[in-house]
Amino acid sequence: TMCQRNRIDRNAWWRSALHLQREAAETQMQDLSVATYEAIFRCLTDDRQWKESLRLLKFMEETGADSFNKTRPALSTYRNILECCVSSNQVEQAVQVLHSCHRAGLVPTQRDFELVIVALSKKLQWRRALQLMDWMEILKIRRTRAIYNAVLNACAKAREAGQAKNLLVRMRKD
Repeated sequence: TMCQRNRIDRNAWWRSALHLQREAAETQMQDLSVATYEAIFRCLTDDRQWKESLRLLKFMEETGADSFNKTRPALSTYRNILECCVSSNQVEQAVQVLHSCHRAGLVPTQRDFELVIVALSKKLQWRRALQLMDWMEILKIRRTRAIYNAVLNACAKAREAGQAKNLLVRMRKD
């Protein structure tokens, strides 16, 4: 709570929150709720602490493997980490988080894909963005206009006229 409320000196609060989380884990005093972790993730995102976010996600995935454990990451947990990675300009890490989410038995949302595909497109990684669009099709998730426009823009900047034309055809079908 303090981490979220205190916008001044946030850094000290998320560090304190992580310290408390580690103590709770080491002493096995109690399982922290997903909401507790997500409060920490939001602060980490604000300060673009993507490495800490990934470390904490890995811990949650390892300790939350038991389906009855309340520290099992939720879809919103993965969204927080995606936002942290994208805001930190760590797009490849964001792609890995999408895959991690899926491996955990969750289906990333349209918004999750959009977040990552737009970020990839801004880095002119249109091939990678197209791969994620193909994955969306397999998962039967509709591609948004924002996704198509971002990838079209990346193809145009990369002078990939053929890819852009194919993408326009695909867009019309969708």
